[in-house]
Amino acid sequence: GAVAGWAARHGCSLVTTTLTVGPQKNPDQIHAVGRRAAQDAGIEWLAETFRKAGGFQRSRELSEQMGLYRQDYCGCIFSRLAFYRRRRARP
Repeated sequence: GAVAGWAARHGCSLVTTTLTVGPQKNPDQIHAVGRRAAQDAGIEWLAETFRKAGGFQRSRELSEQMGLYRQDYCGCIFSRLAFYRRRRARP
């Protein structure tokens, strides 16, 4: 709830996440946690799965066009370690 709480305090009535764009994430789990956090903060959760209809690929294309940084791992310790292992293995 920290993000949902911050959003509520700053006048936002709705919150969501970009985590559902990743093809390896479980959107049902993400939405369940998001709904609880939003409800606790008194705001609404937008349960959108952004990878639908090519959303993941589209997000990559838009990021490239706009020159946006894209992290090569989800942010959890396990994916971060795997990222650094892959990086060291490259010639």
